[in-house]
Amino acid sequence: MKKIRVIFLAIVTMSIFLSTLAFSQVNVLSEVDAPWLTKKKAIVVSTSMLPFVEVRKFQDFLKKCGYASVVCEFHSGSKEDLRNFIRTLYGSDNRLEKALFIGNDIPVAVFEAWEVPVAGADPVLLEYPSDLYFMNLTAEFLDIGYGKTVAGNGKFDWWNDKSVDPYKIQVEVSRLPLNLPYIGSPEWILKNMFRKLYAAYDKEKESVPKALIAADDYFDPSGNVYWLKEIFGKRNVVVRSDGDDPEVTGGNIVTKESLLSFLTARRYNLVFLMSHGGFLSNSVYENFHREPQTIAYADYFSVGSLAQIYMLNMCGAGNYLWDNFLAGTLASGENFGLTAVAFSGITKGFLGMADFFPTLAYGGDFGTAYRKYFNKMVEMDASWTFSNLSKMTLVGFKIVNVYLRYPRPELVVQWKKLPPPPPPPPSPEVFSVNTYTVVIKNDGYVPSKRTTVRAYTKKGRADPILVLEKTLARILPGKRRTVSLELENLPAPPFRLIVEVNPMIDGARAFEEEGDYSNNKAVKVIE
Repeated sequence: MKKIRVIFLAIVTMSIFLSTLAFSQVNVLSEVDAPWLTKKKAIVVSTSMLPFVEVRKFQDFLKKCGYASVVCEFHSGSKEDLRNFIRTLYGSDNRLEKALFIGNDIPVAVFEAWEVPVAGADPVLLEYPSDLYFMNLTAEFLDIGYGKTVAGNGKFDWWNDKSVDPYKIQVEVSRLPLNLPYIGSPEWILKNMFRKLYAAYDKEKESVPKALIAADDYFDPSGNVYWLKEIFGKRNVVVRSDGDDPEVTGGNIVTKESLLSFLTARRYNLVFLMSHGGFLSNSVYENFHREPQTIAYADYFSVGSLAQIYMLNMCGAGNYLWDNFLAGTLASGENFGLTAVAFSGITKGFLGMADFFPTLAYGGDFGTAYRKYFNKMVEMDASWTFSNLSKMTLVGFKIVNVYLRYPRPELVVQWKKLPPPPPPPPSPEVFSVNTYTVVIKNDGYVPSKRTTVRAYTKKGRADPILVLEKTLARILPGKRRTVSLELENLPAPPFRLIVEVNPMIDGARAFEEEGDYSNNKAVKVIE
């Protein structure tokens, strides 16, 4: 199989000088910047994959998501080299935020631990891949035989962090896997993943987002059902559960046949599966835990699941060391599948997710949700977090959110080209009032709850002066509103009239320098 080397790195910064980095395997190829974007994403692509990545198109997509971008090329290096490179980028201004690894030979950090594979069985020494090594840039990862593991075999078994804010994630890392020979060639998979991403976000008609949660015998979905209903609404969450009482449920709701049928019955933004699992398959049971049924990666791919995002509460499904691993297959369907959250080893599942789901509910992406969740848990128990959440794997595009829409609304201010109103009759008793008309459009996906419009005057190099502030009612996505601004006691021309809209998610932005206006400001020269 041809080796593929691709890395995507996301940087929250306005400028970065990659030429100063002491990492000769990376070259800058292309850069798209915008002064009003507060985040920047670097895309590092191997030479062999450049013909298969529409660089400019992906940069345009990232810009809509609030990222400027820089494209770089990765040649080779060890996991230590890669970690040092990411650390250098992060240390340039402490604003590196995301990294997406794409390819079969991107360096992998392997961990090991004694695990109990089945209840009642003896512990066995198991190894699993973990990108925690690249996400935490301050810890020392150790291979010391902790917990009676094998010392000195190149597999990490513990960590030690003496930094000011220890054990926390600085960079969100996910992998877009291409080691899926059952699906197709790496080149086809990569091009198809980008095609699906654009199609999911640039759809002409918005649909109501839906979720499915299916839980096999003894798995309790109630906590996750609560959060999914908070995100999608009660009517938009389909729940299928066997429960833990065979006398009540019969234990036959979730079977191989029924689960595959659920996945193809309708389109889902998110599917949450809870069952026993493995690297290449998971198991569900008929007759309440008496007759196991194996659902392999090929079964999921062959039926053509209609879901875009998967959360897999099962052991081993995220182990990307295996070709055709289950999470990678589900996130790489022919027409559906963009991302998956899974575990690369033995796990107790998604626990303590109070910081994960609210982030998703507010439109945050999966990378941000994972970072907030991990850092909250590590504050409470660094040992538990290392043992459990080091196995939590992000597969595919972590930049997506559960709504599959661009992450925040942009309120665009436009001057409306209308003939000026007739001048009012002169009256010495009334202050001079000037009326200007602007159009405000919500180019995002979230209806505004309250939108503030501010008008400033700026004469020469003097500081801007606020002359009007008014609050508007909600503006629906894609809708426009014409606003008349009645301004009193304006300075003598010439001067600049500046209208600013306060976005309802990010809050008011600081007034920017002259000539450097974002799309939530409009400037008109009054002569």
